[in-house]
Amino acid sequence: MVCLPCLTSTHGGACQTCGELSSACCPGLMFVSGLRSDRQGAYQQAASGPGTELKKLLAGWPFYITSSPDCSCNRVAAEMDAWGADECENPERQEYIISAMRENAEKRGLPFLDAAGRFLIRRAIRNARKASA
Repeated sequence: MVCLPCLTSTHGGACQTCGELSSACCPGLMFVSGLRSDRQGAYQQAASGPGTELKKLLAGWPFYITSSPDCSCNRVAAEMDAWGADECENPERQEYIISAMRENAEKRGLPFLDAAGRFLIRRAIRNARKASA
């Protein structure tokens, strides 16, 4: 388990107080099972949820956009998976996801339309619900 607020820090996701990868000492933090870090601090996410589905959509035709191990999109996808489909429908969460997608598109020199991003998020949510049914 990895603490979501610690995903980008250098201490490997362990609790800064006790060093454990457990929610027992940090009950107020959100933990996600299925995340693990490598020695460079890159994170891989669980294989289900809206974030995973969004990454699948972007990796397929016609986009063929994949993330590098240190890309911030891995963190956003992990957050989406942790939130689940219902929370990802929240307009504030969607604005956060859209802004992250826009930022990553700019870094790659790709065009980005908010409407297309919203469409992809809705499709990812639908696909995640189908996968979990």
